[in-house]
Amino acid sequence: MTASPLHLAGLLVRARLRSLWNGAFRVPQRRSWRLAWLFLLATPVAYAFLFVTAFEVIVQAAPPAVAAAALAAVCGAIALASLAAKIASTEAIIAGSAENEFLMARPVSLPALVVARSLAGAATDFFDALFLLPALAAAAVVWHLGATGIAVAALTSVIVQIGISALAQLAQVAAVRLVRPARRRLLWTCLMLLSALCMAALWAVATTALRSPRALVLALVPLADGLRASPAGAVVAPLFALKEAGVGAALAALAVLAAATGASLALARMGAARAGRNGWEQAGAPWAEAARQPSSAAATSGPFTPFGKDLRLVLRDRPRLLSLFAVPTIFIGVQIFGGAGWGPGRSSIGTTSALAFSLAAYMATFGPLGHMEAERRAFWILRSVPVSLHRLFAWKAAFWSMIVGGTAALAFVVLVALSRVPVTASVVASGALATGGAVLVSWLAVGLAAGSADLFDDGRSAIGAGTVYLFMLVAGLFNVVLAETGETRARGLLLYVLAVALLWGSGIERAAGAFDPESRVRRTVSAGDGAV
Repeated sequence: MTASPLHLAGLLVRARLRSLWNGAFRVPQRRSWRLAWLFLLATPVAYAFLFVTAFEVIVQAAPPAVAAAALAAVCGAIALASLAAKIASTEAIIAGSAENEFLMARPVSLPALVVARSLAGAATDFFDALFLLPALAAAAVVWHLGATGIAVAALTSVIVQIGISALAQLAQVAAVRLVRPARRRLLWTCLMLLSALCMAALWAVATTALRSPRALVLALVPLADGLRASPAGAVVAPLFALKEAGVGAALAALAVLAAATGASLALARMGAARAGRNGWEQAGAPWAEAARQPSSAAATSGPFTPFGKDLRLVLRDRPRLLSLFAVPTIFIGVQIFGGAGWGPGRSSIGTTSALAFSLAAYMATFGPLGHMEAERRAFWILRSVPVSLHRLFAWKAAFWSMIVGGTAALAFVVLVALSRVPVTASVVASGALATGGAVLVSWLAVGLAAGSADLFDDGRSAIGAGTVYLFMLVAGLFNVVLAETGETRARGLLLYVLAVALLWGSGIERAAGAFDPESRVRRTVSAGDGAV
C-alpha cells in the first residue's frame, strides 16, 4: 500500500526539520552550520526593516496602483530567482542523498512524491521565506493592515512556495526524462548559470528598491498595469485587495492564487505520472554521469606534474570551467552595473580595485574553495604519495593563485582602460594590491577547504555552507585594506597576511583526518580559530 501525498508530506517535514536541527546543534562535525543558521535568522529581519523604510518612500511618492506594481516587481524577482534556484538544485531527482535513497526503497509513486515534496516545501524551504515573506510583511506594515495583513502575507508566501516547488520538480523530472545522461551535467550547469543570473537580477532590483526607491517608481510608472496583470501581480494581489476593498476581496485573490498553485500541482503530477509510466530511475550523481573514458593522448602523455594535473581536471570538466568564469561575471556585472550604477568615468581607482578583487573572490568561491569536493574520490592518492600535504596543497594554491590572481589583474586593466584614468604609480599600486588580495584569498580558500573537508560520508557535501559563509566573510574583509591608505593600509595588510597564514597552517594539519570521522568529532581550538 503506497503512502498518500499528505501523509508523505508530513513525514518529509518531520524528517527534514529533525535533520536540520541535528545537523546544526547535535552533530559536532557540523557546527559550522550554526553560522548559516545565524545568517538565515538575521537576514530576513534586517531585510524586512530595510524594505519597510524603502516602501514607505514608494508609497509617499506614488499612487497605490504604482506602489503595488513596485511590490510586484520585487516579489516577482524573488519568485523567479527561487524557481531558477530550485530547478538548478537537482536535489529531487539526483541519487545519493539519504532522503532519496530511503524513498527509492519504499513503495512510493513518483506522482505522490512530487506532490508531497511540493507541500512539504511550504514548511522546509527556507530560501523562499528568507525573502518573500519579509517583503510582503513589510508592505502590510506600511499599508497599516495589522494582524490580518500579516496573516494574508504568510498565506500568500506559503501558497507561492508550493507552486514554485511543483513547477521546479516538473522541470527536473522533464530534464531527466528528455536529456541523455551524458548531457545532463552540462544542462545542470546551464541551469545553475540561469539561477545565478536570476539571483543577480534580484539583487539589482532589491538594491534599487532599497537605495533609490523614487527612481524605481519612475521606471515602473509605464509598466504598472502590465506588472499588476502578470503572475508577479497575482502574488501581491491579496494584500492590495485587502487594502483597497477589505477581507472579502483579499480572500477572493487568495483563492485565485491557490487555484493557480493547484493547477501547478496537477500539472506536475501529470508530468511525473507520464515520465514514470514505463518505470522510473533516478538520475545518477553528477560526477558519475560526467565520467568519461580516458583519451589516448592522456594515456601516452606521461606522468602529470601537480600543475598539469589540476589544469587537466579543470579543462576536461567543461561545466565547472564554465561556472568558474561565468557565475562571478554574472554576479559582479549585474550587481554592480545594474544595482550600484557603476559606469565608465564614474568610478574611482579604489572602486575599480574593489571590483577586480570582488570578481576574483567570487571566482575563488567556485574554484579553490571547492577543490576538495572535486577531488574527494581521489584524495586518498594524494595521501599515499611520498610528499607532504603542505607541499601538495602549496602546489594547488599556487596553481589557483595564477588563475584567480591573473583574472583580478586582467579585470583591473580592463576597468582602468574603460574608465580612461591616467596610469600613475598609485594606479599601478592599487592594481598590484587587488591582485595580491586575489592571491591571498586563493591560499585562504585552499586552506579553509582542506581544514573543513568531510570526506568520510559520500552522501554529504565535502564543504558545508558554514565554510562558504566563513570564506566570504574573511575574503570580504580585504576590502577594508583596499579602502584605507598609508599606515592603516599597511597594518591591515600585515594583519590579513598573518590571519591567512594561520588559517592555512591549521587547515593543512586538519586535512590529514579528512577520511576519519573520529577526527572530525574531536574538534580542538587551533591558531586558525584564533585568527577568525
